[in-house]
Amino acid sequence: TPISVLQKSGLSVTVKSGYVKTIDGLSEFEHGANSGWMYGVNGVYPKTGADSFKLKDGDGVCWKYTNDGGTDIGAGTGEETETLIEDKKDCADKLELIKAALVKKSELSAWELYALCASGVKADASKLGAVIKEVGEQQGNIRKPTDIAKYALTVKAAGGDPENAGGYNLIAMLYGNKNLLLQGNNGPIFALITLNSGYYNIPENALWTKQRLKEYIISAQNDDGGYSLVKSGKSDADITAMALQALALYRGQAGAKATIDKALDFLSKNQQDNGGFISDGVNNSESAAQAVIALTALGIDPFSDKRFIKNNSTALSALGTFLRKDNTFSHLSGGESDGMATEQGAMALAAMCRFVSGAAPIFEIEPYYYDDLGSASAWAIDPIVKATKSAIVNGSDGMFRPKSDVTRAEFAAMLSRMLGLDGSGLSTAFSDVKDGSWYKNAVAAAYERKIIEGSNGFFYPDRKITREEMAVMISRAVKLAAGDRTPGDSGSVSSWALAGVKASFSARIMEGSGNAFRPSERVTREMAATVCQRSAAYAK
Repeated sequence: TPISVLQKSGLSVTVKSGYVKTIDGLSEFEHGANSGWMYGVNGVYPKTGADSFKLKDGDGVCWKYTNDGGTDIGAGTGEETETLIEDKKDCADKLELIKAALVKKSELSAWELYALCASGVKADASKLGAVIKEVGEQQGNIRKPTDIAKYALTVKAAGGDPENAGGYNLIAMLYGNKNLLLQGNNGPIFALITLNSGYYNIPENALWTKQRLKEYIISAQNDDGGYSLVKSGKSDADITAMALQALALYRGQAGAKATIDKALDFLSKNQQDNGGFISDGVNNSESAAQAVIALTALGIDPFSDKRFIKNNSTALSALGTFLRKDNTFSHLSGGESDGMATEQGAMALAAMCRFVSGAAPIFEIEPYYYDDLGSASAWAIDPIVKATKSAIVNGSDGMFRPKSDVTRAEFAAMLSRMLGLDGSGLSTAFSDVKDGSWYKNAVAAAYERKIIEGSNGFFYPDRKITREEMAVMISRAVKLAAGDRTPGDSGSVSSWALAGVKASFSARIMEGSGNAFRPSERVTREMAATVCQRSAAYAK
């Protein structure tokens, strides 16, 4: 027990009726009516008597002297915390209690509203209106980038339009923000999280594109794998977890994966024996919450991944020690209710419950559909999603395979879906397009519209399509005007394809590298999805 450990410490101890009165000459009531000794186990102050609390191997015991009933040492005012969150059912049960408490509130903070929406509660119009009103009251002069991100994410989750929140474009306020770095690494981190939360048209020449934000965050990593508020500062568990949340979508990309792995290693090494994390020198609820959000965003189960289980404790069991009986969270275990702690605790439980149910991570309220989307090029992610929503492209087994080559039959099918063509009952002049083949109707419809011609009575459906072939098919499909922009490698374009290449190149439906078109290069699925998505506007 804590008392028996104390008695073996070699200090002078006075105990009466299971209560520690004096340690090393310092006695109870010596500094006021509420002064005396209190014990903590793994950073938590239990309500069980020190003579009966049963310790287990690896527990850390700390005795502290308080002047005012525990408040000054983080033990609170006697408000008893809930039991630990031991499993996924506990997460769901606790989240239901928190949701019920939040729904009853007449006013919600933006993050509280986000947590509710992420938990599946339909946003009350008045609650969304209150957030938009808050934006309007600042007349577009929102100083902190993280506040802009907070408003944008919440408006989106609650069914509003972040690009027109009370007349203000919150998305543009992020990608064009000249002061994004004034808040340290938090600015780029939450800007990237926000820009990836929806399908926004971000100008290629924007001050902060998603690619630039990603590269900045990767470059800001410290040598120990962690992140600090400012570059090269002391690594912090909170900032590291937030950086992981921002990079989660890119975990399939080599450069981002190496960064993520190092950051996860830092987080694992800095997890405490009670499963929690320390920030600014204290074991607190917000750090545990951010870790849970990060892990679930990366598809990692906090309850089963051995890297994040210490002394049989997890980040969620640690988080449970900050949950009060009134269904709010405290910053320190046993402390008073704290607004920020409650927001982040609710978000963490919502993130865990979304993970368990197979829903998208908490900052991806609008799902990205494919498990391997993070391996797509940054410029292709939004077009792939938009083309999927428009039923132009699709994947299989939850995968899109963005780097795989596209056949001529597959691209004909994409074009037919983009244009809404129906080739049922139509025939083709191609001897290698058989009745009953999955692509027959699509090829027949494209042939009937003179989008494809083939060669010598053959279509070659299984041959990998080249960029110049795709350019010709696209220019015919959407009837592009003749182009006046010529790529630098036009001399390597086949004569029959030059008009189509110039048309698609001039319309910027197809781009190359620099001024090179690369006509004979094979087309990947991410290229085809992007070109179809760009062409769709011309087809209307």
